[in-house]
Amino acid sequence: MVHGRWRVAVGLLLMLGVAACGRFEVKRDVDRLAELKPETAEGAMPALVVTEPFFSGAFEPYQVVQKSHDLVSSLTREGIPVVAPWEYRTYDLDRGMLLGTNVLWLLRDEEVSADEALRLDLRVIMTGGSREVAVQGEQGVATGAQHRQSGEVRVVVRRLKGEDAPLMELTLGFVEDPMSPEVTTWDARPELRAALREAGRVVAERLRGHYDAPEQDRIQGVRMAFNPQPMFVYAVRDGRPLMESFLGMDAMDALASKLRYYQYFDPDISVDRVMEFEERGPGLLVEAPGSLSAYGLEAGDYITHVGEHEALGRQSLWRPLLLEREAAVALQIRRGGARRKVVIPLSDEAARALSSRTGF
Repeated sequence: MVHGRWRVAVGLLLMLGVAACGRFEVKRDVDRLAELKPETAEGAMPALVVTEPFFSGAFEPYQVVQKSHDLVSSLTREGIPVVAPWEYRTYDLDRGMLLGTNVLWLLRDEEVSADEALRLDLRVIMTGGSREVAVQGEQGVATGAQHRQSGEVRVVVRRLKGEDAPLMELTLGFVEDPMSPEVTTWDARPELRAALREAGRVVAERLRGHYDAPEQDRIQGVRMAFNPQPMFVYAVRDGRPLMESFLGMDAMDALASKLRYYQYFDPDISVDRVMEFEERGPGLLVEAPGSLSAYGLEAGDYITHVGEHEALGRQSLWRPLLLEREAAVALQIRRGGARRKVVIPLSDEAARALSSRTGF
């Protein structure tokens, strides 16, 4: 259901699309969401499944997780319930095979109809480059070659099921400058990162203009540190996971080598935090429980599962809280040396039942 108050805003956003994307060249911008009739009477925001991304050029599997995370986290911050590709595609080193949660099973467990869900196809295409000569010093005595690489971020939104025409297409062109001050040892491609975040912001803006934006009161003031271990065991097609490169190292060498990979997600991460993440495995570390403290969550809690599924990113937690399809969501956590369960009610009946048991 398209709301009247959004019609003018959406039209303005489409006209201002190029300006809104700032430093990125908009090469394609198609929005057909108005042609889609929501399957739910309320026009509720659907789950958005990010399919296995395609990256052309010299990208390793761990980089696909890093860059896809930029898009996923951008959508999540904007209040879009997202399923990330590493939630259903990981690598089992012991058995040498790909394992993962089937997307349809994951949605079913969260009581989401696949007929209502949308899919987002992500493509990162490196299109070429040009060389420039950089002259250094007032006398021009030092020169150096500088290579700028151009590329495109392409996102296409469709229904999850069926072969419907795209509902939204967006292509942003970007140019990488290896001499940029934003380039670091843990992120050699900051311009791509920015382009992916911008693409997520625009997609979220369009979706909010068409669907009812979910309430976010339940997750106000919440801060979670993501343990990015999925990037170590993620494989793309025939690629090998990053974890294999650490198998022949002793523990300290492996830890030192892993630090820069962790820094992509938190440049200020401490060695102690990395060691903690290494020991605990995938999950979310609660830095500030915010509004979730009302249900018993505390700072320092480590969320290992949301419902029956591993907590493989902030989107794993935000998705069921934003969708509100279940009566309640149970979090499995570690607090100190003990395992506990925290239940977050998503219906009035569940809230009353929890209140009667706990006094919250």
